Amino acid sequence: MHRAEKGDFFVRAEAESRDEIGHLSGAFNSMLAKITELKVAEIETGRELESMQRELVLKAELERRVQEVTLLLDVARSLNSTLELSEILNRVTEMVGVRMKMDQFAVMLLDAPAAKLDVAASFGLDKEKMAGFRLSLGEGASGIAAKTRETLYVPDIHSDGRWVVGPQDPKSDTSALCVPLVWKEEVVGVLNFVRFAKAAFSENDIVLLQLVASHAAMAIVNARLFSETKELT
Repeated sequence: MHRAEKGDFFVRAEAESRDEIGHLSGAFNSMLAKITELKVAEIETGRELESMQRELVLKAELERRVQEVTLLLDVARSLNSTLELSEILNRVTEMVGVRMKMDQFAVMLLDAPAAKLDVAASFGLDKEKMAGFRLSLGEGASGIAAKTRETLYVPDIHSDGRWVVGPQDPKSDTSALCVPLVWKEEVVGVLNFVRFAKAAFSENDIVLLQLVASHAAMAIVNARLFSETKELT
C-alpha cells in the first residue's frame, strides 16, 4: 500500500486467502487496475492534446507563410503594373498600411541634391501636419537607415534617442521600423512602419517588410527613369 500511495499503481497485493483480508486485497487490486487504466487513458489523452497543439501551431505558421507570400506577390504584381510614381506610392501605402496592420506608415523619398528626406506618401497621418517635415541624411532613425543603408528597428520610440519627434508622434507605447529603399546601390528613400505597441515587430515581420521595400525601391527607380525618358522625348 505504501508503494501505491507513492504513485506505483502497478503493485498488487497478494490475495490467495478467502477471508476478509483476501477480499480486501482483491478489491485493492481491482481499484489499482482501474487507476492504472485511467492513468494510461490520461497519458494517451495528453499525447493527443500535445499532438493537436503541435498541429495547430504548424497550421498557424503555414497560414502566416501563405499570407506573406500572397502579400509579396500582390505587391510585386501591383507595383510592376504601373510606371507612374504617384500611383506606386499610393499602392504601397494602401497595401502596407491595411494588410500589414500598421497604425502609421510613411514613404520618405530622398532629395539627393539637398540630402533631405521628404514625406511623399503616408497612412494614418495628417498630410497637412506632415507637410514640410524633412530629415537630413543621418538625422533620426529614418535618416540613419538611409545613410547606412541598413534597417533600423526602434522597439520603443520614447526611450530611443535616435527617434526624432515628428508632428504626429503618438504619446502611447510605440515601436517603429525604418527600412531603406535601396536598388542597385542607389538609395531612394526610407519606408517607416509604426505600430502603437512596444516591440511590435517580429523577426519575420522585419524580413517581410525588407522584401516589400526591395520591390518598392525597384518600382520607384523604374518610374523615375520612365519619367526622365518621357521628358527627353
